[in-house]
Amino acid sequence: MKKLMLSLFLLAQLTVWAQDRYSNPVITPNDFSSINSAADPFVFKDTDGTYYCYVTGAGYPTFASKDLVNWTYKGTAFPKKNRKWATQSFWAPEVVKMGDMYYLHYTAAIADDIKKIGIARSSSPAGPFEDILDAPLIDRGEKGSIDSHIFFDDDGKVYMYFSNAMSNNIDPVSKKGMSEVWVVELEPDLTALKGDYKFLIKPTQTNWEYRSSAASYWNEGAVVLKHNDRYYLMYSANCYCNGDYAVGYATSYSPTGPFIKYAGNPILSNDCCKSQISGPGHHSVTWSPDGTEMICVYHSHVDLVAKGGVRQVNIDRMGFNEDGTIYVQGPSVTPQLYPSSGGSNIGFVPSADRPTLKVTPNPAKNEIVVTFPETATQLSAYNQTGQLCFTAKVPLDVNQFTIPVSSWPTGIYNIASSTGGKVITSAKFIKE
Repeated sequence: MKKLMLSLFLLAQLTVWAQDRYSNPVITPNDFSSINSAADPFVFKDTDGTYYCYVTGAGYPTFASKDLVNWTYKGTAFPKKNRKWATQSFWAPEVVKMGDMYYLHYTAAIADDIKKIGIARSSSPAGPFEDILDAPLIDRGEKGSIDSHIFFDDDGKVYMYFSNAMSNNIDPVSKKGMSEVWVVELEPDLTALKGDYKFLIKPTQTNWEYRSSAASYWNEGAVVLKHNDRYYLMYSANCYCNGDYAVGYATSYSPTGPFIKYAGNPILSNDCCKSQISGPGHHSVTWSPDGTEMICVYHSHVDLVAKGGVRQVNIDRMGFNEDGTIYVQGPSVTPQLYPSSGGSNIGFVPSADRPTLKVTPNPAKNEIVVTFPETATQLSAYNQTGQLCFTAKVPLDVNQFTIPVSSWPTGIYNIASSTGGKVITSAKFIKE
């Protein structure tokens, strides 16, 4: 009887353990009969806490989740009848929210298959989105443009980062195709360009992204974060079709550069586990359900031998080290604790033991008063895409701070208090 009871207890514990953990991938095309691939994932966290994942494909297959692990297919977000110019090559969608509207910016092409970037709008994050413009937002002629990313800076300016299409851009020195990352400022309504295009980075690091034996070179899939007044331009390099596709980053004190590449690149690759994962890259960044953990969302190959274009979606924790460098706790190939469950290495503690942080008023229009543990030495605020909007050091034994927010865009924000780079507690508030 004792053995039976012990076995039942262990079984129950194993069941709880399994329920608290996930294993990558979290989205694979094998789980959805109408999905051929789940490449270039972008995850958007809405103000109600629902996540939406958009992937490459005609109409942009869209998924929804409450925990970043269990996803439901919602159909395609951009129906054919709502497209005003694009006919093929629907790549790399991303969604941002302004006010009550959602904006989809995307890569697509017409009959000549030269890639361009468009902008569409919807009242729902699941669509249907409809083109705002009768023509592409970015059309650089024969160069081709792919992989757009919108960054809202805390001074109110809006920037779009994108890459030249490798197949349409021949490097004059190597005579090989080369994609590069560029930036352009947008009008606040996202429907027109405000400034000139500016070149930022191209493949230069010989240890992983610029090998003489390569047939062509890539810097693509830009993601921009701001942390402690520095801009972090994350990107993917090497062909998406190869196992050594990986993620690195560069930094600057201006959103338009110059950017200096991190010497420790890549920060996400399959060097740890080549027999178990292939081609981790083209990522996006979001936050865990309780707002305490940054999450890197990225694709990898379904077939470890064939590699190629069929890809699946993975998630792993990421963050900033005390010296300002970025880390990604992946690619993980073993069971991991769910986001918000206390499995991070950045100082997260279980909710029952976590000190509280209070934001008033909430929602807010002009300013917020943040009350936090007296042991905290820094306050930081991040928008829904993980971009740092505010940070300030606070003296010990001070537990209240006023932050002006009147110039911040409407949306949901995470406020976190920390000590020595370790998050103590956090809370959400809505900017009206």
